[in-house]
Amino acid sequence: MSVPQSEITGQLAEAVGPENLSSSPVDTIAHALDFWPRALMKSRSGPWPRGPKWVVWPGAAAEVAHVLRIASAYALPVIPYGGGSSMVGGASPRGDRPWIVINCKRMCNILDMDEVSMVVHVQAGIVGVELEERLNARGFSLGHVPTSMTTATLGGWLSTQSAGMLSSRYGRVGDLCLGLTAVLPDGQVVHTRVAPRRATGPELAHLLIGAEGTLGVITAAHLRLHRLPLHRRFDSFCFEQVAPAMGALRQSLAAGVRPLVARIQRDPRLRRSDREQDAPEPTPADLSRRVLLLAYEGPVELVEVEQEIVRDLATALGGEGLGQAPARRWWGQRFAAGFRMTPLLVQDHLFADYVELGATWQALSGLYDNLEEAFEKRGWRTRITVEHARLEGASLGCAFWGEADSAEAALEAYDEAWRLAARVCHAGGGGLGHVYGGGQHRAALLDDNAKQRLAVLTEVKRKLDPAGIMNPGILGTE
Repeated sequence: MSVPQSEITGQLAEAVGPENLSSSPVDTIAHALDFWPRALMKSRSGPWPRGPKWVVWPGAAAEVAHVLRIASAYALPVIPYGGGSSMVGGASPRGDRPWIVINCKRMCNILDMDEVSMVVHVQAGIVGVELEERLNARGFSLGHVPTSMTTATLGGWLSTQSAGMLSSRYGRVGDLCLGLTAVLPDGQVVHTRVAPRRATGPELAHLLIGAEGTLGVITAAHLRLHRLPLHRRFDSFCFEQVAPAMGALRQSLAAGVRPLVARIQRDPRLRRSDREQDAPEPTPADLSRRVLLLAYEGPVELVEVEQEIVRDLATALGGEGLGQAPARRWWGQRFAAGFRMTPLLVQDHLFADYVELGATWQALSGLYDNLEEAFEKRGWRTRITVEHARLEGASLGCAFWGEADSAEAALEAYDEAWRLAARVCHAGGGGLGHVYGGGQHRAALLDDNAKQRLAVLTEVKRKLDPAGIMNPGILGTE
């Protein structure tokens, strides 16, 4: 069926206002890609990908509903768009039909704030750093601080089940969400009731959180808050190997400690920029060392008790106390990782990305060693951290980068690096995609159990979205 584009343009203008609709190349080109490294690498040696036909900026759920009814009537694909920071192709184009991008950033208001219950009702298009600053001004914090804090929106966090740097204490964004407003593909607006707990059937919000826009558009959420911390303290310990560092962290969590930050990484003192000019090159023993970085916050008495518990456990496992400086330095640079990757994506012969794997503590140490060994054998550089620690396990964040002879060879090496990471992950009992979602990219690399789960999602999508308009191609959906 041919698409009557001028007719659709008129209807969309009526839905959101002509000033909030664009088919200008400036806007469509800007919405053609997100921050998926593979797509950015491909664009280095080829044409810029085709953008959407229409970009709309609705200001409320009712306007989103109007747009989706138009899209359903003409079977037009719809891509919800937040900050464009997806690293898995969540907003990259697909298919041959013209499509609509719903940019949610006009929906950026705090609708209500219950300071007694410590619950905020906020629209999903607000950028994370703006939300946090506005909450801070009133003496509260969300406690969700991912690396995308300055670029991603609340809706993006919810749609990918984001896990921030402070998740060991405050949980993932889904743990902070008490209720949602969302628009289903047929234009129906649904609200999930805000209450501490519901036992009247499955939780609809949990179906939408992590669905990456395949079932509808999240337009607002009720979120749990906490009061700004009374006290914050940092600490760090150096271990000769990664396994005892993991042991200290695991035992600390089992003892009831909930650190604000808990991550294990290579010894920062070995970085070229941190070494004395005439210092010798690191030995293999030096390179095996790992540092546990910690931060605590809360009442002074609680922070002191938690710090003492961890200090005793870390020392008993051979940890050398390094004091506050390494952890404080990391805290000051905690948003820098994404910016470090950008220069590697603009040179034709280089490739880079970030793999995150989740695993139980039982499997984590072996998975860490196998992943590091597999990448080193290929001559690719890696930096693996243990982060997002919980009682049952943690995530391995593996930044990798390398060099090839040409743009085509770099793309081939990139794909092989991901296939290698997936093989190591599945063989070691891990789960692929702990932080950033699945998008177009990672869904193809999942194991059979995960693919079976996503097949169930596809069946649900067919019921809610018979026209197949919502973010087709994401998470393996049609």
